[in-house]
Amino acid sequence: MVRLSVACTVSVCICLAQAAFILRADYFLPQQIHVALGDTPDEMVFTWTTFDDPIQSGSLVLIGEASHPSQFYRNASGEAYTFTDCGEEQTNRTIHVVHVNNLKASQLYYYQVGDVHTGFSAVYSFTTAPDKQTLDGTLPHTFIMYGDMGTTNTQACGPVTQTVLDGDINAVIHIGDFAYDMYEGNGSNGDRFMDDISVIGANTPYMVGMGNHEVYYNFSHYTQRFRGQPLPKAPAPQTVDTESGVCPNNWYYSFNYGLVHFVSVSSEIYFDFPWMIADQYAWLENDLATAMSNRSQAPWIVVYHHRPLYCTGEGGECNDQANTMRNGVLSSNKTYKYSLEALYYKYGVDLVYSGHVHNYERLYDVYQEETDQRTVNMTATTYVVVGAAGNREGHHPFNKSMSNVSWSAYRTLTFSFAKVTVHNATHLHHQQIAADSQLPPAEQGVAVDDVWFVQHHHGPFAERERLKPCTHCKKSAIYDPYEKFGIPTKIGAEPEDEPTVPYISDNKEDYRGIEGVHF
Repeated sequence: MVRLSVACTVSVCICLAQAAFILRADYFLPQQIHVALGDTPDEMVFTWTTFDDPIQSGSLVLIGEASHPSQFYRNASGEAYTFTDCGEEQTNRTIHVVHVNNLKASQLYYYQVGDVHTGFSAVYSFTTAPDKQTLDGTLPHTFIMYGDMGTTNTQACGPVTQTVLDGDINAVIHIGDFAYDMYEGNGSNGDRFMDDISVIGANTPYMVGMGNHEVYYNFSHYTQRFRGQPLPKAPAPQTVDTESGVCPNNWYYSFNYGLVHFVSVSSEIYFDFPWMIADQYAWLENDLATAMSNRSQAPWIVVYHHRPLYCTGEGGECNDQANTMRNGVLSSNKTYKYSLEALYYKYGVDLVYSGHVHNYERLYDVYQEETDQRTVNMTATTYVVVGAAGNREGHHPFNKSMSNVSWSAYRTLTFSFAKVTVHNATHLHHQQIAADSQLPPAEQGVAVDDVWFVQHHHGPFAERERLKPCTHCKKSAIYDPYEKFGIPTKIGAEPEDEPTVPYISDNKEDYRGIEGVHF
């Protein structure tokens, strides 16, 4: 077996495709390998890509508890799907998906993917999620969260890769905007990105949510490449339409890991698929209601979606778009419907992580723009923007006219990623880790923001007694390392207004023929 090297730096991550059993030039070796958590702790889902056209390679996973392939005692087969890119060259890729069930909880496994005829990958490893019996012995659980990471200026990839290889990362969550952009170069830029994250995704669950940069071809590259993500529970739609065909609905879903119920919501439905808002909203309310009844087992509820409800960056991202995310869409009687903020408050969602805005901002617990500025026994949902993983567009500046809003706690332009550690039912530790090649080496890997969230009363916020709005509110802390070290700051150009599909009704047929609608 041949294992190619992995070279990662702070500013760029070059993760070369793994190869094994290279016997003939026409063998189609697995690439872009990544694993995802399943619906239950005993399931893991394996996804990879080959470039055989027509499909010749099989979809097989070999797995065991010892590191040498001769000791792999289980095998599982899955399905292969042809993904035809919608670009000029109509490039075909084969996406392999294998579900492996009945795995032991909290168990370290080693595995290979591939085919006995066309070759297997190198050996990778992962650890399954805990169940009730193994939970206490595996705490704390640590998750890495970020959004907006491209193939250029990929600041976070190297440090995150090293952090995963160092161990003790239970999952990585990427909250939209991949590669910048996956569809470019007939999908070759998406291939490059998937190769970049392959060491991360092959060794720890890589959970994702869709962003606005995935919109091309009706989100084809996101939906096809991440087929292994969980599905929303029925009666939510189990499939979605893309320009490359009907695919599993990985646009929104939820899963449990230890003491946390994670919920992935599609913010993009509000802007590009308004006829889907009602279905997602009904699913989300039902999911949060179910999670409420399970809070003795998973007390923390953490939601993630690409666009934020609260932020203080310049431009429409923190104005009209944030208003839509908070309040919902205007109905025919000029009232708002499908408010996410209302649901989060009703069901006591503890934290919401977003990207989209290319900076880091932690907000206080806030509802309807009022806050108690708490990090202990919060009386509303706390919001965190983690869109600073690094891409070609540069930094997103903060709006000086919003510098005194009471609900902003901490702001920085530093390229960085979030490290979220759940210690127990009441204590969660959030750290924002610098990953910025422009800064001196001593500044790398430092927690530029470090806060403990303590909640002894998980549940609906409407039942809490809120403090009166503060009259002497603390001002948002600002960390500007570029000024500190005299480094020029690359500020991205203000994005052009995105074309969106206006909300008309919940009936899909009412949108037929409208510009920007493809069905």
